[in-house]
Amino acid sequence: MAIQENPEEILKILIDLQSLEATASALQKEIEHIPIEISHHKEELEKYALQLATAEKEASEAQKDRRSLEGEVDSMRQKVSSFKTQLMSVKTNVAYQAMLHEISFVEEQIIAKEDTILEHMLDSERLTDEVREIGKIYKEKEQAFASHKTRLEEQILKDSSELEALNIKRIELENALPADHIARYRRVASARNGQAIAPVSGQNCSACHVRLRPQLIAEVKAGKNIIQCENCSRILISG
Repeated sequence: MAIQENPEEILKILIDLQSLEATASALQKEIEHIPIEISHHKEELEKYALQLATAEKEASEAQKDRRSLEGEVDSMRQKVSSFKTQLMSVKTNVAYQAMLHEISFVEEQIIAKEDTILEHMLDSERLTDEVREIGKIYKEKEQAFASHKTRLEEQILKDSSELEALNIKRIELENALPADHIARYRRVASARNGQAIAPVSGQNCSACHVRLRPQLIAEVKAGKNIIQCENCSRILISG
């Protein structure tokens, strides 16, 4: 039920209403911001996931290249072994020298390949260490993200519950006000970014800082009427 035309009581309710709506607005902004914050942290985690996947791919390719080279070396050794077996049955010196030359050539290739294999082994060890290090960081980031996401989702539930309670209280306050006063409050609040009420500061409106007429200030202090700033239309209360 709306109260009777009691300016003091009306102002008290309007002040409570403005404070409540400021709190509700802050909660709503937090609720809307939390998914953005979660998304931001998820993007950061995905960067580490990409780094880990890239490092794992490079390490895998390095191991694959090394195994391929080792396979080539094994084939070359078998070839040398085969040449040496054939060497026993060579009949002429020319053929013998040609075979020795072929064996020497393949053995030089084996040495070159083994040097490359060593380089790949060192590179593979470096990449394996890198995978291990990035994997460790990623795991820590993943756990931190999961924990932080849980806290933020719990905060949304908490804020939503508080916001629901505030909305119920807001309706109670609005119902306690005469229709013309709540309409005026809504009109001013809508035009002034939610701030429909402003204290008198010295001889000025604290919101728009315009100097107030002495008679207007006296009426605000008397508290017998609802007084609005002649410049910004905000409802004035004693500072």
